[in-house]
Amino acid sequence: NSGLYLAFLLVTPVRHSWLIVLAGCMANLISDSVLHHHPIALSLGFTLANTVEALAGAALLKWLRRTPDYLESLPGILILAGVSGLLSTTIGGLIGIFVIGLQDTVSFWSAWRAWWIGDFIGVLIVTPLVL
Repeated sequence: NSGLYLAFLLVTPVRHSWLIVLAGCMANLISDSVLHHHPIALSLGFTLANTVEALAGAALLKWLRRTPDYLESLPGILILAGVSGLLSTTIGGLIGIFVIGLQDTVSFWSAWRAWWIGDFIGVLIVTPLVL
């Protein structure tokens, strides 16, 4: 989810990014509330976490990249891994775990680590494949 969301934001012109955000929010809400049967408050929190994560990653990558073919070089791949893989997934994971903590008692570090690893792998594998 996070890798796909990020990739679509990266290839979409800024003036049309709201469409990707709207589609991503709707997909998150439907997935969380209908397929996983989460309460609407939890679904909205997860949607917020995933959207902030994707927007932060896309904004940072667009700001840092210098050429259109930046993923064809080692520095470009390291920027993707460092900025989106580490920073934006950390932000999304913190928001998501905060939301979970409002609903349930969870072990912060184990829940955050699971969220972060899933999103980190998604960004590292899916985003370059889509781009």
